[in-house]
Amino acid sequence: MSTARRATSQRWIDLGEQQREAVARAVVDLVSEGRVPLKVAELADRAGITRPTLYKYFPTLGAAVLHTAQTLLAELDQYVRPRLPKHANARELLLARFEVSFRYARSKPEMTRFFSYYDFAFRRSGLSNDENAVRGAISHSAGHPFIDLFKTGQTEGSIDPDLQPDVTFLAMVTSMTGTAQRLLVEDNWTSGTDRRAEGVHQMMIDIWRRKLTPKDAK
Repeated sequence: MSTARRATSQRWIDLGEQQREAVARAVVDLVSEGRVPLKVAELADRAGITRPTLYKYFPTLGAAVLHTAQTLLAELDQYVRPRLPKHANARELLLARFEVSFRYARSKPEMTRFFSYYDFAFRRSGLSNDENAVRGAISHSAGHPFIDLFKTGQTEGSIDPDLQPDVTFLAMVTSMTGTAQRLLVEDNWTSGTDRRAEGVHQMMIDIWRRKLTPKDAK
């Protein structure tokens, strides 16, 4: 392939990535503004592309939303990884993941609004079997680093080995994630980014630290 042809091919690849990213941003913006259920024409217009171009990348609205979830989770992971403590046991790394994730979410309330929609309304939007499979894979991938740290903590002794991994992990994720979502969506008594929100989340971290710590280490 000639140099000119390779350059042209790369430009098309770059354009495709830019347009896919524009769709993800448009999904987040529309959901954050409460413009749901999403409509193809409105999504394409917000992304600055035509409907045929949108369908070229995403055959359904569900596919576009799933891509958006993957994009946001990848960005979250890129933020979290370098901010975790370097020399900490698995329990503290697990708690730090929740803490740093909440810090990131506080700075991006539109992301929290998207995942509130994604976790509740989106799953009832008539996904195909393939889309449901993708959604399950996304959830598994997002939870994998957390459950790995939990199991490592039980092996190394920083997390109580008597705790049931599946039940405890589910309770932890549900309470921590649910609290974070509520704090960042609720606007009657907290902005989601103020002292109250930070204090509530820190209290949840402290409660789970006590629960996870082996009894003979307390």
